[in-house]
Amino acid sequence: LKEGSQDGYIRFHSMESALLHQAERLTSRRLEEQLISREQWPATLLNVFDDRETIFVDDFVTLITGFMGSYLPKLLSRKALQTVGVDHETKGFFLPLEVNGKVFGCLSVWGNDIHREDETAFSIFAKQISIAFENAQLIRTQRMQAVQLAHSNDLLESLGRLAVQVTEIRDSNHVMQIMQNELHKLRLNFAYLKVNRKNQTGELMHISLIPKAVEYIKKITSFLPDEKTLKLIRDPFHDTGVLVNNDLVFAEKFIDYATIYMQDLPKAMIKTIMTLAEVTNDTSAVFVPIQQGDGTIHLMIVWGNSIVEDDVAAFRVYRSQVESFLETSRLYALAEREVQERRIAQQEYQGLFENAHDAILISDFNSHQILDANDRALDMFGYQREEFLHTKLDNFTQNAHKLSVIIDEIFEKRQPQNFELVQFKKND
Repeated sequence: LKEGSQDGYIRFHSMESALLHQAERLTSRRLEEQLISREQWPATLLNVFDDRETIFVDDFVTLITGFMGSYLPKLLSRKALQTVGVDHETKGFFLPLEVNGKVFGCLSVWGNDIHREDETAFSIFAKQISIAFENAQLIRTQRMQAVQLAHSNDLLESLGRLAVQVTEIRDSNHVMQIMQNELHKLRLNFAYLKVNRKNQTGELMHISLIPKAVEYIKKITSFLPDEKTLKLIRDPFHDTGVLVNNDLVFAEKFIDYATIYMQDLPKAMIKTIMTLAEVTNDTSAVFVPIQQGDGTIHLMIVWGNSIVEDDVAAFRVYRSQVESFLETSRLYALAEREVQERRIAQQEYQGLFENAHDAILISDFNSHQILDANDRALDMFGYQREEFLHTKLDNFTQNAHKLSVIIDEIFEKRQPQNFELVQFKKND
């Protein structure tokens, strides 16, 4: 969408250069400069922008023909459709592209092998594209600032390499290990927590210290309890705005934050712990809140002697990359769970359907065409399966006109109904 308006322009397309040249020759304008006002959008598609609704179109050619008719003669519209591979078998999806609840564009996908059941997959794809757009915008903005900040630029490149490594990984422990290795190259450590804002606790998911240091700290302090639940002290987490404002915070003297958890320990022991944690009076840190689409809040604390306040810009870009990875992983997990649940439900349904002692028929609501029948129905009515699937209920039902009345009543009441019909076997 054009900034500040409801008009849009074509930003990207998947056409080959030869087809693109034909389309531009037909319209006498470059495709990527094609401005589409809100008035030109078909009414059925406005919900994509207004209500963030995904629209499936099973008659893509009719919709697009009407759409193109606003600025192309009919003959040219037909030629343009052929150019982009659209015919009467073509179906398509129109999906909202949004960031932070705001729609900034529309993804149009069409083809002759698209089905309504593909909505979950395309929705995930649209979400990934939205995240990619947001990341690209953030990276573009932050890199302009990083030109003046040589140190932050080095850090940004290192964190970018880290993001590339974790993109295709689904095992969180593996991801944490890669993050640890990459940050260690920069002489940085980090802790990663899953935050419960209600009771101000954090579940420690990972800390990048050597195992010997972790065991020693666990032994002498509650900072790293065995159950991994850390009580978050209000001052460093609440008043800084990390969790309240969901924004990054730079801590110039990280030792002041870390030692809050050790006030009851002898000074000599605190000094030992800080040495093991590689925290000195010169150590600074960045608190990085990471939010997932389901509202889950994670907190990443990165510390080291080389971090400066200007590095916050690089970590802000890195946060968007981590959030993208986590959100993509979450969406894939949800999709895989849905697929698994559907598979189980289908198996259970199939078992009940095939093993039922009663005849079961599944028919089309409007045409009464038989769509499926169990073995008991085939035996009862005397049909072969393929033959039965080319038959309508009307063909073997007495007073078939009553069928529509009965079916309308079932759908109106939205609950099972008992009714009597006289039906005939094949040879009756």
